[in-house]
Amino acid sequence: MNFINAGKQQQIELAFDLIEKYRNNESIEIVDLTRAVSELLRKYHNQECAPNEHWINSQEIEALHALLAILKKGIEELEDIK
Repeated sequence: MNFINAGKQQQIELAFDLIEKYRNNESIEIVDLTRAVSELLRKYHNQECAPNEHWINSQEIEALHALLAILKKGIEELEDIK
């Protein structure tokens, strides 16, 4: 496995680890959540800009939607604190 593929695998593993932690009511580091969302959004954007190239797969898109929902819920909880 080359470094690029290893890095991609770690990114998707981080995303699904965060989703699993959320489902198990475990704490999630905001830095990890924003890093995972940022990386998946970058790949999604690249796919939109260059649709003939393979930037993101359906599994990563599912993870992006789940992470965005988690982020949205976290923001709503912060707004409730005010």
